[in-house]
Amino acid sequence: MPLAPIRDTIPTSTSEQSTHNTRVVSEISRVISGAVSQSDVQSLIDSAIYLSTMTKSAAYPLVSADNGKIVLVNTTSAAVTITLPAAASISSGWNITIKALGNAATNNVTIARNSHTIDGAAADITLNTNYSFRTLVYDGSAFYIIGRF
Repeated sequence: MPLAPIRDTIPTSTSEQSTHNTRVVSEISRVISGAVSQSDVQSLIDSAIYLSTMTKSAAYPLVSADNGKIVLVNTTSAAVTITLPAAASISSGWNITIKALGNAATNNVTIARNSHTIDGAAADITLNTNYSFRTLVYDGSAFYIIGRF
C-alpha cells in the first residue's frame, strides 16, 4: 500500500500540529517495518516537510508560539530588529530562522539577544548581507547558531 499523503493542509494550531506529527510517525513506522517500497519514501519526506513562515517589516518580539518558524525580514524601508523571547517563556529545543531579504546591506536586520548569550557572546547579531540568515536553537540556558549564510 502506498504512503498516505501527510500534508493535506498546513497545520496552524497545536492540535493540528499534533495530529500531523502522529501521522508522520505512523508513516515512518511503516517505512521502518518494510511495509512500503523505497520509491514511496521520497513522497513521505516531501509531504512531511512543514515550514511556517511570517514576514516582518517592523520591530518584532518573538514569542514562544514562534518556535520553528522562519521569519522573513523585509528591510526595504528601514532597518528592523527581531528580539529573541525571554528565557522564562521558552524551553530547550526552541528554534527560529531569521532571514534578511533583499535590502539588508543598506537597512540591517538586528537579532536582539534579550539578555541571552548567542554562541557564548553577549552581543546582538547583525545581518547586513542581502538574503543572509541565521538559525538559532535554545538549549535551556543560551542560544546557539546552527545555520548561517
